[in-house]
Amino acid sequence: MYWECRCRVYAEDGTMYSVQDEEPGSGGLLAVKLESALSFITTASGQGGQPFHSHEPHEAFQFWYRLMFLYSRRNMTDKNDKLPALAGLAAGFRDFHNCTYIAGLWKEDLIRGLQWVPSGASGGFSILDARMTHRAPSWSWASVDGVIYWHISFDRHEIREVSAIVDVDMESDEDTILGQHCQNDTITIRGPMQQVEYIPPQTDSGSKRFTNSGSLLFRSQGGSESLCMDHAVPDFDRDQRRDCWVIALSYGKGGWYDWEGTFYLLLEQVSEDRYRRMGHCYSDNEYYQDFEERTIVLI
Repeated sequence: MYWECRCRVYAEDGTMYSVQDEEPGSGGLLAVKLESALSFITTASGQGGQPFHSHEPHEAFQFWYRLMFLYSRRNMTDKNDKLPALAGLAAGFRDFHNCTYIAGLWKEDLIRGLQWVPSGASGGFSILDARMTHRAPSWSWASVDGVIYWHISFDRHEIREVSAIVDVDMESDEDTILGQHCQNDTITIRGPMQQVEYIPPQTDSGSKRFTNSGSLLFRSQGGSESLCMDHAVPDFDRDQRRDCWVIALSYGKGGWYDWEGTFYLLLEQVSEDRYRRMGHCYSDNEYYQDFEERTIVLI
């Protein structure tokens, strides 16, 4: 609980924050809540709680992803409140950094924002609860229930984006969608794509780095040989062999596992140019350089 006046904010635990009304964009109580949340995240992750105002926007996006990881670990009384409960925090973040909020992510950092994965332990990935299509589009972490995190390193100098956002179509104005569901928001993206066949994980796949990940089979350019990428992880059903698509988002060095390679989205084709997220894949190669560049809509 907080008490706020024109120049001070007092927290229930006795902590006092100064709020300078004459400072443009100070944000009042929202500023205090956002700074407190981000300071907690950096302290909990061993990085030291630096004031939020000292961060450049791309660094703040990194903190947002950490916050969403912590948020995804909470069990909500009403699962439909997943996005509305973030509205105040998202509004404060938006006002600080002059960025555009879309379905729990940020338009200015969407290529990285799309790279969320199910959390897990012992080299595996947890299976997420069924997608809540009425709550958010498939490409948003808010469309699923379960613990998620962003695996890849967020140092921009270590990441090479290989796809580009062409357009973002939001069904409502930004102030309206902050507290509402946004299941009809779409992203138009252009990048290297390939049709593949998903092969479920085998019981004797102990040599795989991720124990419950499958593989992707596809033909090389010209069809002269079969190629394989491991570490393919559907968000839900991982036991069914099926055709799907991949689009490469970035090539870079991963964070927690000191891993280097390409991050792909697994996609299910819905219509000629519209696709739904199905999962993700890591690959320690650059096969995407031979894939066809396509422009598609993610729903």
